This record gives sequence, C-alpha cells and structure tokens, in this order.
Amino acid sequence: DLHSFPTRRSSDLTAAWALLNLARVWRHRLVHSRSRAKLQPRVQSVLRSFAVQIAADYQGLDVDLMAQHCQSGDPPRFKEASALFRAAHEFVQAADESLLAALDLARFCEAAVDAYVMAADTKQQATRVANLWGKDAKRRQRSIVNLLQDAGVSLVADASGQAVPDSVARSIAMRTVPEVRQRLRI
Repeated sequence: DLHSFPTRRSSDLTAAWALLNLARVWRHRLVHSRSRAKLQPRVQSVLRSFAVQIAADYQGLDVDLMAQHCQSGDPPRFKEASALFRAAHEFVQAADESLLAALDLARFCEAAVDAYVMAADTKQQATRVANLWGKDAKRRQRSIVNLLQDAGVSLVADASGQAVPDSVARSIAMRTVPEVRQRLRI
C-alpha cells in the first residue's frame, strides 16, 4: 500500500507510483514493436490529479505531453527519462526506509549468521561454528561483524537509524561452540 510508507508524504509516493507505471508501459511499447500497452485509467487519473505537483517536483515536467509521447511510441526526452529515474529512486528509497524501520535487526543478524553456518554441508557446518566461535572474544565479534557486512548489514546508521549495534554482534559472539552447536543441532 502506497500510504503505509511512514517517511514520505503519500502524495509524493502516489505521484512516483504513477510515473513508474507510465515508465513500465512506455518501456513495453518501446521494446515490443507490436505492443498495445496503454496507461490504465487509474494511472492517467493520478497523473492528471498530481500534474501541478509533478511539474513542481520534476522541473516543469508536463504529464499530458509525457503521456502523449509514451502512447505514440516516441522515446523519452531527457527531462522525461531523468524524471522517471528520479521517481524510481525515490520510490525505492521510501520502500527501503519502510522495510528497515520495521526490521528486527537482532533477529535478522541472528538469522544471517545461522544461514551462513547452515549453508555448508554437515561436515563443514561444525568447521564454520569452530571458525566463528572458537576464537578469543574480540576476534569472534570481529568475525561476526564481517559476516554480517557480507550479508549486507551496514555498520553505519542510515536514515532510519538501523545499523549493527555492538550489543547485537557482541551477544552473538558471546556464545560458546557447544552452545551454538546445540542450538543449531550440529
């Protein structure tokens, strides 16, 4: 649902959603020569109702002219292409912020470490556990943080404030090899 993104004005997301739908139709018409793809009435309605906002936010972009270019099969002009790229970026950024705000980072980190261990064959699982938890406390924590970074977790807080807190990495690293093996049934 467009309106569930907490960090953006819903009108900004609705406009971006409509522009992305226009981009999808436009791409389809350009790539597939026999395409009859058309803008859905709802998308056209949203574009018209947000025309003033889109013009203000996207350097004077004229949505009616853009829709005409789309329907005629003409390639997008520079301003149109850059507006579509920007709309996609803003929409994805809002989706990321929403997902990260709802993420239980400690559970995610735990699952990422478990997935790393369990992805190996049975013999290698025990080796991975020993390699991660068979070191001194500082090296264990550093290894856990490196593994989490490899899994895409950032050490730097983003707009939502999410990052790997030391306490999460430390709590995972404080386990012993026998505790981990028992928990993962290795």
